[in-house]
Amino acid sequence: RTRTGEYAWGTRSGSRQAYWLELRESVDTPIYQFDLLQAGNELLGPAIIEAELTTVVVPPGRRFFIDKHRLGILERLDQKQGARRRRVASASSTETSLA
Repeated sequence: RTRTGEYAWGTRSGSRQAYWLELRESVDTPIYQFDLLQAGNELLGPAIIEAELTTVVVPPGRRFFIDKHRLGILERLDQKQGARRRRVASASSTETSLA
């Protein structure tokens, strides 16, 4: 469930059961620490990423990665339409911005 440009070893803090509408079931979902992710780290959903002031939910069929500016990017994995990007969080600030 985790694919990385550079592996995110050491950023996983555990897992918990979470219900995913896309899967129509609860699954053991990995939890990652946002502050420990580095540029190039990439996670495939389902996943939960916890930060000090927010939580990022990465549903199945999505990927979350940290770009070279340490921004968290959430993309839809859709081969027909291409990936759609949304800026979801910055590692250097507590502000969340959606585009």
